[in-house]
Amino acid sequence: MAIRYVAAMLRWQPVGPYYLGGHSFGATVAYEMAVQLLAQGHQVGRLVIIDQRRPGWRPNVRSVLSALHRILGHIPYRLSYELARIPAADRWQHIRRTLSRWSKAAVGNRGDAAFMFNLTDPEQIAVFEANLRALRSYRPTAVPLPIILFRAKVRLLSHFALDSSLGWRDFTKGEVSVCMLPGDHASIMAEPMVGRLAKMISDELDDAQRGFFVKARKSSAGRP
Repeated sequence: MAIRYVAAMLRWQPVGPYYLGGHSFGATVAYEMAVQLLAQGHQVGRLVIIDQRRPGWRPNVRSVLSALHRILGHIPYRLSYELARIPAADRWQHIRRTLSRWSKAAVGNRGDAAFMFNLTDPEQIAVFEANLRALRSYRPTAVPLPIILFRAKVRLLSHFALDSSLGWRDFTKGEVSVCMLPGDHASIMAEPMVGRLAKMISDELDDAQRGFFVKARKSSAGRP
């Protein structure tokens, strides 16, 4: 996917800097695109990661045990948060399914897409399964990239085993800035929060591009 996206982007814009970003699985694709662009000698001005942990990390018994007190302490709030968003008649079934999913994820169990994301549509399941296979087989390379992480305040429980940057500071060799948004993984990409997110991303891109043009002018002024 990243190879195809990079090729399409270079046809449209042959010269950088390039400003990339994505949400969830798309953030990992955007990261790999940045890796490939740097390897080809291009400049990446900014990489925006929206609520996705660092690539290549999965919870295991050791990491979960070290963060167990944070995970257990957050469970009551997380359950009440989720239950408030579903019909009363479906809540008991939702609790059973959620606790089962969390307990398996806590020890690194790799469930299928239908179970993990509560999917029923076969076409959607096939897409999610393909994405999961790609994530699980991905072997990332750490490169010096400036990253802006927009993170949901309501974390996935497994993310409590990571730092506030969801592992990016320990992974990348570049600077990582973290911006918090109220809501969860899905709601930050929906109204009304998505408008606020879009404005924040736009402001970051404006700052990054102003910085690039200032450097370009200084470089041009210093030429004989």
